Amino acid sequence: MQGILRKYYHGMHIVFIGKERQICLIHIGSTSVPGMIAKPILDIMIEVNKIDDIIKLIPSLDEIGYRFFGECGRPGRMFFVKGKPSNCTHHLHVIEKGSIYWKNNIRFKELLINKPDLAAAYAKVKRNLASKYPYNREEYRINKSKFIEKILNTYHEDTIHEHTGHSGKE
Repeated sequence: MQGILRKYYHGMHIVFIGKERQICLIHIGSTSVPGMIAKPILDIMIEVNKIDDIIKLIPSLDEIGYRFFGECGRPGRMFFVKGKPSNCTHHLHVIEKGSIYWKNNIRFKELLINKPDLAAAYAKVKRNLASKYPYNREEYRINKSKFIEKILNTYHEDTIHEHTGHSGKE
């Protein structure tokens, strides 16, 4: 983990939203939050009507460099990684429509964007964990997930945009 967290730059803020064959894509993760430090990995979450819809695409994704890791510890998600383990560039998270995993990722991203104090606290947690676990990605991920879970349990959907007056429900 040492030396791989970088400050956000505007070129990392890309939002993928589209519909084709019942698939919706969105940019998630720390690189989707302005000002957030992040590993230089683009996380893309893909929503499909049925998780089985993606099974037939595994060989095509493999051909363009995306390795399939199964659920990778998160039931209901199919996980793909592009790049070598030492230089990974993309994560694809394929989720079935209506999944709590989809909703929580979007909710956490919106919380970080709309609550600067929360984003600062998350950045501090990430820095501390990167320092504590410089060579143990799994411990870093587990402990970061505990912070995310605590935040999601603390803030409800109707409080995400409370400082702007925007409810997020449109």
